[in-house]
Amino acid sequence: MVYVEYFDEEDVNNVCATLVDAPEQVIFIGGNAKKMKKAASQYRKVFEARGITTRIVCLSVNVNHLDDIVHLLSNIVESNTDENGKCSCVFDLTGGRDLVLVAMGIVYKIYSEREIQMQRFNISGGRVIDCDADGRKFSACVPQLTAEECIMIHGGGIVYANQKTGGTRKWNNNEGFLEDIDGIWEVCRRDVRRWNSQINLLETANKMKIIENTDDPDYDPLLIEANIASITAHLGRGSEKKLDSFDSVISGLRQNGILTEYSSDGVKLRVRYKNEQVRACLAKVGQALEMKIYSTALKLRDANGKPIYNDVMNGVVIDWDGEIVHPKGSRIKDTENEIDVIMMHGAIPVFVSCKNGNVDTDELYKLCSVADRFGGKYARRVLVANAVDEGAAGDHLRQRAADMDVRLIENVQNMNDEELCRVITNLWRK
Repeated sequence: MVYVEYFDEEDVNNVCATLVDAPEQVIFIGGNAKKMKKAASQYRKVFEARGITTRIVCLSVNVNHLDDIVHLLSNIVESNTDENGKCSCVFDLTGGRDLVLVAMGIVYKIYSEREIQMQRFNISGGRVIDCDADGRKFSACVPQLTAEECIMIHGGGIVYANQKTGGTRKWNNNEGFLEDIDGIWEVCRRDVRRWNSQINLLETANKMKIIENTDDPDYDPLLIEANIASITAHLGRGSEKKLDSFDSVISGLRQNGILTEYSSDGVKLRVRYKNEQVRACLAKVGQALEMKIYSTALKLRDANGKPIYNDVMNGVVIDWDGEIVHPKGSRIKDTENEIDVIMMHGAIPVFVSCKNGNVDTDELYKLCSVADRFGGKYARRVLVANAVDEGAAGDHLRQRAADMDVRLIENVQNMNDEELCRVITNLWRK
């Protein structure tokens, strides 16, 4: 089978048919051969990762000249007519420009006896549309993309922790871990501002831990011991007061089994985590909110028991050019951004930024920049913020979010699980 695609600025529009049907060949028609070939190399990585060996052909044409387009399309029909006189290729009209679609209509009329097949993917609606009205659709559904495939299709790549320090972490999402996330969130939501200051203490203690000799037979990677004087010196003025109220957070984490040991004798702070994944969840301020959004999205199911989001990732570090590892000695500096959560509903990506503390309008610009670059027009932008100012600054943030088509979700800490599930379920919708 051969598919003919009208090369579109929206990358997702160009790959649906190949991802669903894995044709022998796909022909891209567009006005910029260089851009098509560059995009084709991006798409090929995703195809090959799925075991799809489709041959990609790029044909350039003057997209502003109707006769040229009709001539090219006619040649394709003539070259792909079987022994029964029927056209053996499928024309995918997804994303086609107006003049190209007019040309397709002319060609369809000229070769009406050859039963040309035309279809279109409605990505937002999640369905395939038969455009020649014969009741036949060659593609059964809109493809489901992973977050990584979405990034790759748009020319980027995900940096993982095994490739670079601070990269994207792969979690073991077993039932016990998801329960631990709930336990952490239950402590956090009681007072998000206090939580932030207390986790800042743990974060600092992690950086200043005494036990670091991994060759020591008694080494315990889950045990943190740090000098209190060093912590307060690092955090500066007011940190002693934060330590005084540290027990209020620690006791909650111990009660929920997140920490298995805690002691402080005024000189040394000693903390032991339940496991390595829990430790990572408490490694930085704001992680608790991010993990709660992530775990909630993972659990969501529709009426038929199917996941609402076919892929969910958090702490996603995106490399803009997709070249994760440059040659040794290279002077190239990577352009990277981290997105707190990415959820995929079919081919629709939801980019989520989570802020458990203060937030300003700069966060909106960062979110939109990354979402537009790696999600295109189908991207949904969401800012989850638990401490938006109630004054003029907060009103400005709310209005700016609305103007920039960013959905702002406030006060998650006051939502029960049912309310939060209802909100996250619908984030993929416009």
